[in-house]
Amino acid sequence: MLLGSALSLACLASLARAQGTTAPSAPPVKPAVQQVPAQAQAQPSSPWEQSPFAQPGPFVAHTLRDTLRDEARGKDLQITLRWPTSTDANTKLGPRPLVVFSHGMGGDREAFTKLSEHWASHGFIVVHATHSDSIKLRREQGEKLTRESMRDVRNVDPADRVADVVFLAQSPQLLLDLIAKDETGAGKVAQASTLAIDINRIAIAGHSAGALTTQLAINVKARMREPGARARDMLARTERGNEVFKAGVVISGQGTTNRMLGEESWNELRVPMLVLAGSEDVAGVGNETPESRRHPFEKSRGEAAGGPPVGLVWIVGATHGSYQGKDLTNLLREDPAVDVGMVAATTRASTLAFLLAWSEGALKGMQTPPASPEATWQNAQQAGSLPQAAPNVLRDPAWLPALSEEQATLQWK
Repeated sequence: MLLGSALSLACLASLARAQGTTAPSAPPVKPAVQQVPAQAQAQPSSPWEQSPFAQPGPFVAHTLRDTLRDEARGKDLQITLRWPTSTDANTKLGPRPLVVFSHGMGGDREAFTKLSEHWASHGFIVVHATHSDSIKLRREQGEKLTRESMRDVRNVDPADRVADVVFLAQSPQLLLDLIAKDETGAGKVAQASTLAIDINRIAIAGHSAGALTTQLAINVKARMREPGARARDMLARTERGNEVFKAGVVISGQGTTNRMLGEESWNELRVPMLVLAGSEDVAGVGNETPESRRHPFEKSRGEAAGGPPVGLVWIVGATHGSYQGKDLTNLLREDPAVDVGMVAATTRASTLAFLLAWSEGALKGMQTPPASPEATWQNAQQAGSLPQAAPNVLRDPAWLPALSEEQATLQWK
């Protein structure tokens, strides 16, 4: 089994609620910039939100909550499922990329709702699991929780979390069956019969403890405890994700300060990865630092050394909960010195650009010189296709307007 780890204080996205209460590879996803729904036409309230990557996409995100049975483990898994819909009956959705999202310690399937809706509006199917450490779930199961028990990282079982996300990634037909029988109002769309999951385009994303889940699921090497043997001070790469995940998004992740990980944990990474970290990203549990959250990027090989492309979005002033928005910073009683809206918009824009570029197969050759900021931004605004613009935006530090290097930087290798 996996060694217990000094996890960061996770994204407790649902803590407030808990306390108070297979298809072949598909044609490219090419949502046009001009197809933004009417409700998204309002003028953005902040300059950084003017990026087309931060604005809602051409589809309407529909949401369903249900429970799936993992027969192999005898476990019921609560999920939230989102997918793109269109009011145009002639739209053929076809096979879509799937993103599996893993919440932080104590959270649940409602974590990062706005980010999930954003991805779905741009053509992605997104599924969230409620892991067994969820405070809301534990209360529902009758557990009497104390402040100490809610903050105890021993409740987090990394191996079980990975099994949750792998189960979802390997169950596309179960997810499609839920969509097919959904009959809630405007969510029932005529083109549902054309919707499918492209099993060759499945990614995973997660925040905090979910970021560790993400790294393990994309087979970052970690220290292991073998049955019947004492713990070994070594790093072993096992096929935890069975190569089902083709990309990873690590939001507020872990580095070598986590005892599961070491200097060589990322040297056999096989899939593209985007890392988001911030200069004020510390938590009340665990020993992660803003610097250690950069390690997944800094210690990966990158393309120049024969590895997959890896990116880092470094946001000055970002706190542990700010990537999700004000709801989580308020819950964690954080007082960021920067506009939380900027951090959330940066998270939306950068992760969408990464997922679009990955799903289009356009992440190769990211070491090529970037275009000028003016050319890149004009491409993103006027080319008519966000997927076409995404690779240039990822190359260019000027990918998001009104953000200077004192606010956020983008690195790629």
